[in-house]
Amino acid sequence: MTIFRGDWIRCYRPRPYATRRLICLPHAAGGAGFYRQWVDTLPADVELWAVQYPGREDRFTEPCVPEMDTLADLIADALAPVLDLPTAVFGHSMGAAVGYEVTRRLLGRGAAVERLFVSARPSPSHQRATRTEVYLRDDDGIVGELATLRGSGIAVLDQPELRQLVLPMVRNDFRLIETYRPAPADPLPIPILALAGADDPRMTVAQAADWAEATDAGFGLEVFPGGHFYLEPHRAQVIDTVIRHLNTPTSKEKAMTTPDELTVDGIRASVAEMLAIDVDRVGPEDNLLMLGVDSIKLMGLASRWQRHGVEVPFVELAENPTAAHWAKLLGGARTA
Repeated sequence: MTIFRGDWIRCYRPRPYATRRLICLPHAAGGAGFYRQWVDTLPADVELWAVQYPGREDRFTEPCVPEMDTLADLIADALAPVLDLPTAVFGHSMGAAVGYEVTRRLLGRGAAVERLFVSARPSPSHQRATRTEVYLRDDDGIVGELATLRGSGIAVLDQPELRQLVLPMVRNDFRLIETYRPAPADPLPIPILALAGADDPRMTVAQAADWAEATDAGFGLEVFPGGHFYLEPHRAQVIDTVIRHLNTPTSKEKAMTTPDELTVDGIRASVAEMLAIDVDRVGPEDNLLMLGVDSIKLMGLASRWQRHGVEVPFVELAENPTAAHWAKLLGGARTA
């Protein structure tokens, strides 16, 4: 595991040949470890970074951040200088609201954020005060709310000593999200996909659908069986959904699509860039596997081609690994 940028980012499996990145933000009372198992399912060209809020897991001794604007500023400060790849943001519950605010800040700094995934969180237009804020309840009231959201109790809260240690962090997170008031803002210039549990006790599907108002670049809604934490039993399906949308070109990407990358010279240039060598060293008939294009690098190249509407014929590519043959195959595999 790699930890960097002031302890804010956890990369459980670094992928030096990744061509895109997925930044994940946890829910209230959650930590970066919530996403640790996602790396087992993500394709080889996607590197996952999980944000670690203060006050939990390996940052347990640090003071929690009680206000949304401060938290979003700190996360954006940590992320912005190191975003060197096309990036998507995924947030669950409180993390969806944090992800929205962080995305706004990153886009304002010119970062290459291309998509926002918001899970189990009503749209900004539904963010309002509640009559009985959870953070103002007694300890039993907070524990009861957690049980409602998860559909069961949380083992650590059944132990009095641990309960006293953990509840201040939980109360802080409820305070942060319940006092959050989104500032008026223009719609985001990137697509948003909202994900929801059909039986979420704290959010209707209609409230999730209203995220459409927060973008002018395309919106989608995916509904899964289950409640607020639907993504735990359906993790594989959720990740498949995320990857499918990552592989779907945005309207901006479609406008920029050019066949040049699928020509012999375009493939030679992509391979040279991937291998960090001069393009003159990549001849049209050279064996690209012998030059150093292994399975991981091929996945990275395939990610580029898929954004051009190409169904990548991996077996055929491996049988005759030359730029000339690949251009012929890929040119005939365009679907859009």
